[in-house]
Amino acid sequence: LIFQVSYGCPHNGCRFCGMYKGVPYRVRPEAELFDEIRRAGRAYPEVRRVFLADGDVMALGFARLARLLEELNTAFPRLVRVGLYANGGSVAGYRDGELAGLRRLKLHTFYLGLETGMPELLAKVGKTERVETMIEAVRRGQAAGLRASVMVLLGLGGRKYGAEHADRTAEALNAMQPRLLSALRFVPVLGSP
Repeated sequence: LIFQVSYGCPHNGCRFCGMYKGVPYRVRPEAELFDEIRRAGRAYPEVRRVFLADGDVMALGFARLARLLEELNTAFPRLVRVGLYANGGSVAGYRDGELAGLRRLKLHTFYLGLETGMPELLAKVGKTERVETMIEAVRRGQAAGLRASVMVLLGLGGRKYGAEHADRTAEALNAMQPRLLSALRFVPVLGSP
């Protein structure tokens, strides 16, 4: 099941991404979301996997995310794993014990867009994350028992930055050692700057 925890992305400034443009970021009221989870739990008690949407659900902070995971565990007694999208800065903002606590509450996989290991290219495409912060987030998250699925964008450097983009991205991935890696192809999206 997918639960809409928030709408949009708290950053929403990446020039290559058209996913949340025109969607003002807002977090759903907890009571409304928990009511939906309870109703879904009664209708689908056999659910084992849940995904929390939209962009960067880790931005909720530990207390709110822990309450949400507790609610999911109560509503779905067979729950095995929960996944979500996360920015490196959000993950890095959690203490190690908090990350381990989220894992005990069945948070399993966080999907993180590295895009490139080249800081200059990140700046050009409007992604304000630092490569070092994303490396730290993946390493600390995985040390706490979470699984990181990292996404990179092939072709993001174009002809001018292609070779450096590839080299620096490989360096960052080697430093991260993510459990899962998705190499996506950059395609300019209509409506994205």
